[in-house]
Amino acid sequence: MLFFFLSSCGYHKPEIKVLPKAETHQDRLLFIAIDGIGFEMMKELKKEGYFKEFQNPVPLIVTFPSATTTAFTGIFKPLKAKKTHGYESRFFSFEENRVVGGTPFDIYKYPVEYKQYFDSFRHSMLEKGLMYSFPGVAGKQDLMRAEKLALHSDKKVLMAYLGGTDGAQHLLGKTRMKRFMKYVDQFLVRLKKRYVAANRKEPLKIILFSDHGFHFDRLKTISSGDIEKELQKGGFKVKKSLQDKNDVVLVEYGLLSAGVVMTGPKNREPVSRLMAGVKGIDLVFWPDHHRIYMINSKGEEAYFEYQGKKRYRYISVQGDPLQLLPVLSKQGISPHAWMDDQQWFAITSHHYYPDPGYRLYTAFYDLVKNPASVLFSVKPSYQFGGLAALVGTYLKFGHKGTHGGFFWEPSAGMVMTDDRDIDLPSAIRYDQFFRIFLPQESSH
Repeated sequence: MLFFFLSSCGYHKPEIKVLPKAETHQDRLLFIAIDGIGFEMMKELKKEGYFKEFQNPVPLIVTFPSATTTAFTGIFKPLKAKKTHGYESRFFSFEENRVVGGTPFDIYKYPVEYKQYFDSFRHSMLEKGLMYSFPGVAGKQDLMRAEKLALHSDKKVLMAYLGGTDGAQHLLGKTRMKRFMKYVDQFLVRLKKRYVAANRKEPLKIILFSDHGFHFDRLKTISSGDIEKELQKGGFKVKKSLQDKNDVVLVEYGLLSAGVVMTGPKNREPVSRLMAGVKGIDLVFWPDHHRIYMINSKGEEAYFEYQGKKRYRYISVQGDPLQLLPVLSKQGISPHAWMDDQQWFAITSHHYYPDPGYRLYTAFYDLVKNPASVLFSVKPSYQFGGLAALVGTYLKFGHKGTHGGFFWEPSAGMVMTDDRDIDLPSAIRYDQFFRIFLPQESSH
């Protein structure tokens, strides 16, 4: 903890953004972002009789990679949040030609704008460290901060962050995470009673949402060395920066079910084809002009062809890596048909690879300032990351699961509300969330 304390020195809390139009809302809205809680867990809890005051949970289909930085950036984009530097706090910078961020020496050099929308958040490395060292303690602290906002703030719209849940899932597992969420349910019931007793004039409506889902499993690790061995077959070299034409940089950030690769434009396709042969990798994606190609571990290949962000089609080259052809056939849609993004969402929002065309487009073109040359998603029983992160999890009795991947569980965050006047759809795309709850403040 001394390490995290020292690394927090010099930190200055960012100014909280004000949403002037939202402050005219008739009710008081308390948004609680619960880091990493997936739709599947909340569905189980609801079925078991918890969160009785809330509507049934709805899947929030998040960004790819299904990770905090990209997901919150996408969720808050309708509130005018700007692109983030990279897919996580540690990223490859084209300007500096190296991997930067995520260390005690430069963590505050690259601010992430979505954090400025939260009235309570874990900004410093000391606060973040507590999430993974003592996730239960961190979670209870975050709940008390949310209650303080509800009881004492004069704002109509409040944003609270509950961060200990992500650490708890990674390190403590599903059973203990469900136990904590039952505590959250009890806490929120008491909060509403205290709110009424405080004689606040406006009714309080609570909205729970998450930045991504989670896949619990005993995970095998794909290391950078595993990928490097495969890339060497094509004459590529894994380096820390891009100097020569065959150089490749692998960006390691924790233990996730997705990864980022940086290389020259001409290398995207050959690097992707080699990476599809790495044991444990499920899908590899690379952009090329108006197309985004994909290949899976079986050698099946396809691409999305785009007429901009809102209209695209799926073309099979060999096989069906995203398992979309039966979905299209069931709907009576031609395999090569152009469709707008809302039609695509309607037929793929509950698919094993949900909302694939839109999420791939925004991953490469819409969310980050330093987009990947190649993105990949691993199979459910695997994870990708560095040795330091792996050792860290073993010090806390192992890694119980992760997120980041393109498949259903990590891609399906959740939305729940105790506001019975809102009719929620069967699924919500991440950048539609605030358009439902704060339409007067959201840009289109």
